[in-house]
Amino acid sequence: MLDLSGHVRLTDFGLSRDNFGPRDRAQSFCGSPEYMSPDMLGSEEHTRMVDFYSIGALLFEMLTGLPPFFSEDRRVMY
Repeated sequence: MLDLSGHVRLTDFGLSRDNFGPRDRAQSFCGSPEYMSPDMLGSEEHTRMVDFYSIGALLFEMLTGLPPFFSEDRRVMY
C-alpha cells in the first residue's frame, strides 16, 4: 500500500485492531508463527511493540532468505 505521501506501507487488515492506543495491552494470539514475538508466543500481555519485532523478523528474512527462528516443524518453531 502507499500512504498519502507516496511511501510504501506494509499492512495486513485481517489482523488489525481499531482504537488500540500506544499504552493499551492485548493478550491475542494471532499471526504467522515465523513473525510472532516471544511475548505473543508466551501468551503474555503485549503492546504495539510486537509490531516492531515482526518487522525486524521480516527484514531478517529479506536479508537472509529465511525467518530468524524458522523450522518446518511448527512445534519446534513455537
